[in-house]
Amino acid sequence: MSRLTVALVSLCVIGCASAAEIVLRNGQVVDAPVETVAFDGVAIGGDAPRTLGWDLVYFARGEGESDIALYSEFSDVVWRAKSRLQRGDFRLAGPLFEELFEQQKTNGISGPTGLLIAEGTLRCRVASGRHTDAIEAWSVALDIRGTGQRQSGESAVAGLIDAETGLVPNLPPVWLDDSVDARRFGEGSVDAVEGDGSLIALYRLAARRSDASLPDEGSVPRGRDAGAQLVAQMLRATGSEDDARATARAQLLDLTESASGSWKEAWARIAIGRSLLMETDERERDAGVLHLLHLPARFARSQPHLAAVALAEVGRELHARGNIQLFELVRNELRTRYPEHEANAWLDAVVAN
Repeated sequence: MSRLTVALVSLCVIGCASAAEIVLRNGQVVDAPVETVAFDGVAIGGDAPRTLGWDLVYFARGEGESDIALYSEFSDVVWRAKSRLQRGDFRLAGPLFEELFEQQKTNGISGPTGLLIAEGTLRCRVASGRHTDAIEAWSVALDIRGTGQRQSGESAVAGLIDAETGLVPNLPPVWLDDSVDARRFGEGSVDAVEGDGSLIALYRLAARRSDASLPDEGSVPRGRDAGAQLVAQMLRATGSEDDARATARAQLLDLTESASGSWKEAWARIAIGRSLLMETDERERDAGVLHLLHLPARFARSQPHLAAVALAEVGRELHARGNIQLFELVRNELRTRYPEHEANAWLDAVVAN
């Protein structure tokens, strides 16, 4: 979409209230009065009032034709990005969604189109291992879904966000200690973390706790719903209070049984393992290593970020114990399975120091 068109269209939220034949990308024709045309989509009235996302709208005939035509280039980009994503082509979909996401931030795009852009960007960033950047897109998607908005038809590109918890199974609140990404995300504003159980606030608190240079924001809020409560449990499991850690571990251990084999078990295992490595008793630390090894052993493909972090944590523990032979095996496993993950450089730096 040309810069001139973006500049012109961004000024246009057109009120039409006129009848039109709206031709969708699948060839279907919708006959309805057009109420408004904007980046969010085409709002129609009639017997079934709703907003049609630009991934659906192709062109129009009748009174709304010229208004909808102003967005034709934007609509084409949205449709191409969605089509590439639906066929699993993240390499080609990613740049288009990044372009659209920048427009979304500039123009405040919401509605079904905004949700498609946010969740498409989220999916591409998760697929490319951009863990922290994905949280930004997830936050936008949560805000839009919080208004009750859904994607047009809840297409195949939806569903990355777990409906029960609001969490993204491949986007856990887990960073390596002193990670550059953790610092970048944690340095952002944490508004009223005390008593604030929102997911994004809890994630930011998790990032801050991963960076020794950032101040601890205090006690962990209880969480407003099932998703926030799970994240809060993970945070308490790795907190500074011994009793709170033990209680959180017990709750998470129950989850490994009730949610066996799921992403929830994987999240619980990483939190339990890291928590036990904070203890002084060697038997508890041994148990922590075993919990962490569940990740590369059972969740290597479904949870690559957690599996890489777990291997790095186990490597650090083995090196600290002087078990160099096993350490080398773990480091080679990490390099072989996840050569691009930051855990490799992190583990090398830990060993060097």
